[in-house]
Amino acid sequence: MTSEQLKAIEKMAEVLSRKLQVTPVSVVLQAPAQLTIKRRNGDYRRQSFIGGSRFIIQSAYAGKRGGVILVGIPGEPLADVRAIEVPLDDMAEHFGPVSSKELNDILTGAKERIEAELQQAAELEVAAEKARFADPAFSSW
Repeated sequence: MTSEQLKAIEKMAEVLSRKLQVTPVSVVLQAPAQLTIKRRNGDYRRQSFIGGSRFIIQSAYAGKRGGVILVGIPGEPLADVRAIEVPLDDMAEHFGPVSSKELNDILTGAKERIEAELQQAAELEVAAEKARFADPAFSSW
């Protein structure tokens, strides 16, 4: 991945996290699955959950491998589970299309905003380069 793509993913995760903090998304696990959990002591591990388990997705961050990771809390308190972490790409697989639609509605605005910001930054960079070359002192000896 290029640095621009990583920046865009980080920006998307930041925008998504802000939106999720305002309006968390409740999701229900469709079938038994193993999810990554963050334990109360801060360690991570995989844990099995049964279908029907409810989680509330509250934030997001950019993962080390370039994907967006969604962070949720269990709907019912679970011993030793502080949060679950699910890659955005795996949401439809674990939580079904309804949760994906809700998240996609949130993401649509985030993606559009990020693309607009990246476009604006590129235009500013081109304008700065043109201004530098337009300087009459640039080509003089």
